[in-house]
Formats: sequence, C-alpha cells, structure tokens
Amino acid sequence: SKDWQRLDSASLYGANTVQPFRSGSARFDRCGDMLYIRTSHSMYADENGLNHQANLTMAVRISDMTVTDEYSVVMNVKYGYVSHSFCQFIAVDEAEKKIVAADHGDAHPRAVMLTKYCAPAGQDKFMEQVRVDLGDGWYTWKYVDHADVLPIMGNFGANDTGVALGGFAISDQAYMTVGNTVPQTQTGFNLYAQRNIFVTVTDKELSGTKLVMLTDYTDADDMYISNPYIVRVDGNRLLVLWMEGRALRYTFVDGTGKVGATYKFVLKGNFES
Repeated sequence: SKDWQRLDSASLYGANTVQPFRSGSARFDRCGDMLYIRTSHSMYADENGLNHQANLTMAVRISDMTVTDEYSVVMNVKYGYVSHSFCQFIAVDEAEKKIVAADHGDAHPRAVMLTKYCAPAGQDKFMEQVRVDLGDGWYTWKYVDHADVLPIMGNFGANDTGVALGGFAISDQAYMTVGNTVPQTQTGFNLYAQRNIFVTVTDKELSGTKLVMLTDYTDADDMYISNPYIVRVDGNRLLVLWMEGRALRYTFVDGTGKVGATYKFVLKGNFES
C-alpha cells in the first residue's frame, strides 16, 4: 500500500522455468482487475540437455491475487513466443482494449518484434483463440498478430545483435519502440560500428512500420550513445531521451513519429564509478 504495508502476493510455479528473469527484464501493465506481466526465463532442458532462454507472459487477477493464465512453453511467433528474448515490454492499448508486447529477439525471430494479443484485455485469459473473418466465407483462428519492426542481421541465434531496445509506447495512432542500433544492412553487419538512436512506428493493424533515425553519427564520430527511453506525454506527444557522451539529449515526437527539435543538456562535475 502507499503506507508501505504488504497487502498480498501471487506466485507462478513450474511454468517450464529453471531460472526466472534470465537475461531479460520484467514489466507489467494493468487493465481493470487484471495485471499482465511479461518477463524472461531459462527453460527446462531440451532433448540436447540445453536450457534455452525465452519470454514468459502471465496474468494475475488483482482482487484475489490469482494467476489466471500463463504462457511459458516452447512454441513460435504465432503464440507470442520469442527466443531468445533479451528485453520485454507489455502495455494495454486502452482505445482498442488489446494487450501489446515488444521483445528483442535474436533467433525466433531475429528482430525487434511486436505482439498484439487477439483476446480482449481485462479478462482472465490472454491466450485465447479468436476467429478472424477473411471474407467470402473464409476465416481463420489465431492467438496473436505479430510484426518484425526492426529486422536484425547476423547469424541466427547469435546473442550479439548490435541492438539495444530501450522503450515501447502506444500513441493514438501507432505502436512505437525506441532503441539504439548499428547499421542493419544486408551487405554487412559490424557489431562494433557506431550506434544511432531509432524509433519504429507501426500502425495498429501491424501491417506496416516506419523506421525513424534520430541521430546519424558515423564511425568517424566515435560517439557514445546510450539506450534511449520513451515517455508518453499524451496520445499524440511522446518524449524520447538518451545520453550522447556527457550530454543528455531529448526530443518530442508526435503519435505518427514526426520529430520535433532536439534539445541538449550538458552534465557538469566529476562522475566517477
């Protein structure tokens, strides 16, 4: 409570997990009485004796602190599964009442991936098949929609990706991720190349993504670029901020990814580790 009194707890047992939170993060969002959590874990050994890492998603009903749903098995992107997943975000799109997540994957897929669950937010189960009409009497069943919003070059499953995923936010018009990356081109992949700040802007149908670069440094600049953050001010105004060397940089982008002026705040004084 706000008086620092412990109120209650919930626990998830088993769940194909050897080590929770392995090589990832833990984030959550709320819709009514439901809390949705997305994190990472290392899993039970496979047939080769290997404990692979992936994402894990769970739901908790707050009123009685009951775990009402979880997804922790090995599957594929059609179920919201990402392996390996080195960073996880989850948020509820209040306008559409949908749960949307972002993962930094190195194999399945090798990309920054968005997952939009088909089941409505606010209910006990997020892993629920929904019938989708395709027209002319055709239909399909699916659990999620998904999109690779930043494909990553390099070898399948290689932990080094040259990418850091820093944030995920929902505007009135789009789903947006921010991070830093080396150049991701088909002609080459240099893990030690200069990083720059990116924003991905994906329409809410997950049918198209626009990549916006906020910096354009080259290897000759040798500029330190931190992992950025994105803060939603309102549905059509978001703040992106990051460090360049000893300077704090920040800029506002609108809900479609249009970038405003960039501001600089230079930190002074001695900073010792």
